[in-house]
Amino acid sequence: MVLVREMISNVGINEVRDLPESIEKKRWPWPHFFRRVVVTYDGRIKACPIDWQNGSVYTSLSQTSVGDAWHSEFYRRNRLEHLNNDFSPCSICKGCRDWQGTPWHLGYEKVARRLGSVKVED
Repeated sequence: MVLVREMISNVGINEVRDLPESIEKKRWPWPHFFRRVVVTYDGRIKACPIDWQNGSVYTSLSQTSVGDAWHSEFYRRNRLEHLNNDFSPCSICKGCRDWQGTPWHLGYEKVARRLGSVKVED
């Protein structure tokens, strides 16, 4: 199964085509704040899996646990901003358009679930 996501700019690094204004008014919350915590190779916890410049770094695993990060004020505040479509001026999410490529009805975990369990051989 192939999962194709269109319109991803990696939080403004790449250009994407302009969309009609009517689409932008229907912004939905970025699902990742409700599905996962992103941990980088060096143990930093960040909000956005496509933020290659690490503007969404929250803290590191040396400072907190994944569980505490998930239940933190940082995640609560960002979830509310996304649910209400009301972002703080310093939020990297404010001008981001990548939410358009991540609809709620499609996600990696749903693709994996549809494929069933996959056995990994050594």
